[in-house]
Amino acid sequence: MRKSFNLINFLGIAFIICFAFNGLLLSQKGNRYEFESAHIEKNSKTVTSGIEITTKDDIYIADYGNKQVTFTTQIQNITMTNMVIEKKTVSIIDGEWIINYDPEKKEGTKMKFNLPDKFSGMSEEDMKKFAEQMADATGTETKDIGTKEIAGKTCKGTEATTNMMGMETNSTIWQYGNFTMEMVTEGAGTNIKEGVTKFEEGIKVDPKLFLVPDDVKINEYKSPY
Repeated sequence: MRKSFNLINFLGIAFIICFAFNGLLLSQKGNRYEFESAHIEKNSKTVTSGIEITTKDDIYIADYGNKQVTFTTQIQNITMTNMVIEKKTVSIIDGEWIINYDPEKKEGTKMKFNLPDKFSGMSEEDMKKFAEQMADATGTETKDIGTKEIAGKTCKGTEATTNMMGMETNSTIWQYGNFTMEMVTEGAGTNIKEGVTKFEEGIKVDPKLFLVPDDVKINEYKSPY
């Protein structure tokens, strides 16, 4: 499990370097995505030593991503103990706030996302330089790989390789309007694959979907970022 933890950390670094730049620019303009609304279904699978995790996400996006709710069902198959664990979660992005809760346990957390504020005074050129410095520091190389169609949308592709402390991670990411439509990552004995199977753009989203039920207890935490 230690290798998986390190891999996830490396993926987080690579993600910030490769894709957060565009996302932060859009955030400064008031948008997270380049499309206004959508209903998206996405599946993912993570395979590592002794564990296979499959995830199904049902996602609703409004106001260019300033409002987003994700209903997640995750199944963990622990092969070494022949144990299967199913977990459901709901994640809500509402402006600057990120809310996560367990619909069965009726409890969750609320946190303000401060990262865009830390870059608010930077110009586009400064942000490009910052991304390049981070890439150099983490041994990350990226390249564009053209376009392909996923769920009826033309997506831009990027390959990223991170080599840090002798651990190499290779990722291929396809995005549409700054939303990740497909990702394949390999490294440190872990394989991750995720992909959108349904993408309905321009739909009317029920605002009630972004509300936390009254019977769910939410605790507020301060963001570490």
